[in-house]
Amino acid sequence: MFYLILIFVFKIFFNQRPEEFEQEYLNKIITKLNGALLTKIDMQFINGMIRKYKPKKILEIGVASGGSSAIILNAIQNIENSHLYSIDKLTYVYNRKEKGIGWIVKENFSNFMKKWTLFTGGITANFIEQIGGNIDLVFIDTVHYSPGEWLDIIQVIPFMKKKNAILILHDINYQFSVKKVFYSSNDHLFTYLKGTKIIPKVPEIIPNIGAVILENEQNKFYFDYFFALTSTWDYIPSNNEWNIIRKFIVKYYEKELIDIYDRAYIMNENYKKKMKEIKNETTEINKKKEL
Repeated sequence: MFYLILIFVFKIFFNQRPEEFEQEYLNKIITKLNGALLTKIDMQFINGMIRKYKPKKILEIGVASGGSSAIILNAIQNIENSHLYSIDKLTYVYNRKEKGIGWIVKENFSNFMKKWTLFTGGITANFIEQIGGNIDLVFIDTVHYSPGEWLDIIQVIPFMKKKNAILILHDINYQFSVKKVFYSSNDHLFTYLKGTKIIPKVPEIIPNIGAVILENEQNKFYFDYFFALTSTWDYIPSNNEWNIIRKFIVKYYEKELIDIYDRAYIMNENYKKKMKEIKNETTEINKKKEL
């Protein structure tokens, strides 16, 4: 009888969806998360993934107000030796410039600070060596335009655990979840990533957040991730950012992959110039027609 009960509990534990798992931890703080750029199902999913898999070393890329930071920090309070490292390119919240990065944590959850290390004013490559390897879980919520999150992935994967590492990606369906027209590249990124995909069950719509339990030895898929950069980009990284990322790539990847990155950058830079020329030519033609 004891063994039957044990099997029953085991099945419930492992079959329970992340967004349903140990919600009581999130419920303790949810009223203090006003200003978080997340839906309730996003919050429940992040909380559940942390509570279920209990990662020790966590990296968050893209902090903004700090809503996701607060949820992660709350979920790891009783996980021994668990620590959150967070990186944001800015020093202020992009849509509230009077607020500093991570203000929700700093203003509402000062007791969480001992388990949090926050880096601002730079990209992942600026700080990742200081953070170090064997990262159990990475949460990414950055620009949503190509090549944004692709570059985040390339900068972080060499530092993740080789086995059973988890990557959570936000805004995988953002193009359908906002009122204005917006193109998000994250749906393609989520599809490309190699591993077991987990998404919350949301009635009638595709959810906007998902996780991947990455296949072991991700180096087998590096070519795929770099070749994905040969698609057209929505923006060209600044020269400074490009140089930082390239130095990182040279240090951690093989020459074949470095060449793909270089060519993808040049191709996209030329493509943007050509598109600008075509747009200018079209404008001139239309002006002449109006005369």
